[in-house]
Amino acid sequence: MKNERLPLLALAVFLGGAIGGACRFALTLVPYLGGWPAMTVFINCLGTLVLSTLGAYLKSSDEAPAYWQAFIGTGFCGGFTTFSTLMLQDGHNLMTGHVLLALFLLVSSIILALGSLAFGQRFGNWLANWKKRRERL
Repeated sequence: MKNERLPLLALAVFLGGAIGGACRFALTLVPYLGGWPAMTVFINCLGTLVLSTLGAYLKSSDEAPAYWQAFIGTGFCGGFTTFSTLMLQDGHNLMTGHVLLALFLLVSSIILALGSLAFGQRFGNWLANWKKRRERL
């Protein structure tokens, strides 16, 4: 990576992280779900979906990924997703004797995130192929 690109990449990460963090905060304000662990699972699965879609799309396309990857991948998804909150909520459930809820939260997070990953990869490949077909027309 060329050193002259570093300031722009850092700016892309900064802006993406600010937007991702703001979106995450906005989702915590949703009545009845914002503070509940379901929102944490939803946020992490949505972030996985976005990141896997981006990765598959960039891998299948001819575009230079550096700025988009920095903005969406490292920035937005880094500011949006919340593994530490998941662990904090799970740890709290364990410490307060809610072992089954803790296990359910952890297992459901993994299963749903893997589903989001598979769907995101398929969707990203589809987007890249769709774009290539449109360019040929």
